[in-house]
Amino acid sequence: MGKANISPAKRFRGQFSLNSRLWGIILAIWGTIILCVLGLSYHFQGQSLWKGWEIRDGGWCEHQQTTEFIQERSNSWSDVSFLLLGLWMISKAAFDEFSRRKSKLLIPGVDISLHQEYKWNELCKTNSLVAFPWISAINGFYNCFHAFGTFWYHSCGCFHGHNFDAAGMLTVTSFPFSYVLFTKLVRRVKIQQESTQASLFFGLWMTLLFSVYYTLSLFHYLPTLPLELTMVAILLIDGICILWYLSDDTLVSQPWYFIWGMVALGIGFILQRLDNMKILCFPHSLFQGHALWHMLCATTLYCIYMLFRTTKPRYKSTTQPQQLFEQPSSMWMNA
Repeated sequence: MGKANISPAKRFRGQFSLNSRLWGIILAIWGTIILCVLGLSYHFQGQSLWKGWEIRDGGWCEHQQTTEFIQERSNSWSDVSFLLLGLWMISKAAFDEFSRRKSKLLIPGVDISLHQEYKWNELCKTNSLVAFPWISAINGFYNCFHAFGTFWYHSCGCFHGHNFDAAGMLTVTSFPFSYVLFTKLVRRVKIQQESTQASLFFGLWMTLLFSVYYTLSLFHYLPTLPLELTMVAILLIDGICILWYLSDDTLVSQPWYFIWGMVALGIGFILQRLDNMKILCFPHSLFQGHALWHMLCATTLYCIYMLFRTTKPRYKSTTQPQQLFEQPSSMWMNA
């Protein structure tokens, strides 16, 4: 049966099937990792693997159980929110890649009509997350890495964990301004969405940032001020670049994602400061301000990602679907 004869209901079931399978894979990986860590925690119950490690006290409210594998339970387990976010971003990259290829691929029941292909290519003109799926995958990878680093830090209370936590945190925080600058560059130099060099360039850029941040975190004998100032500087640059992005009159974005992201970040910052100052401090409770800070930061990262992902062209193209696919080499527009 040709694409033109496939019913809309069947196409919807195909897309739903793809999303549901990807979600199934995400939850399976996420759940497996959690079960493995729970197994390790149970196996090493009553003993710590971190004896003899150089300790770095974060000054959080939560009581450190120094004889346990996971010393700060709430602050550690709240980090799985970054892991879930990262895996979800990787799944969106897979979905975009499948959709970009405009075929059934290896997944039964997934088919995209000519009209859907046309809309997809129109969206690729202004949305680099859709046009370059590897960007979502790279961002997802560093969110997973950050989850590993911050979980390790709150489990061991050691400098090794802190280094990976700080580097991962600064790297994922750098994604908004990096993405905005990337989109401006792509549209200016007219890079085609098939270009793997563009995705490779973005990946190398994020890796360079991570290397710089990790090197900065190694100077742990310095006060925490340099890292805090670096975070403030990154957030300011993020804000300026996002406002620049929203001011583009050729795009239609959803500014509510930005607003809700800033609300979540503001609430999380307040809870974080209260936790540091031992206000509303319940050391042996599951309620921990720093743990909520982790989850609200993950919420902010999700909102900013969705702000970029839901961007659409403001003006309709005069290109017709037939014209789009009669000249595929020239009509695959730039991101």
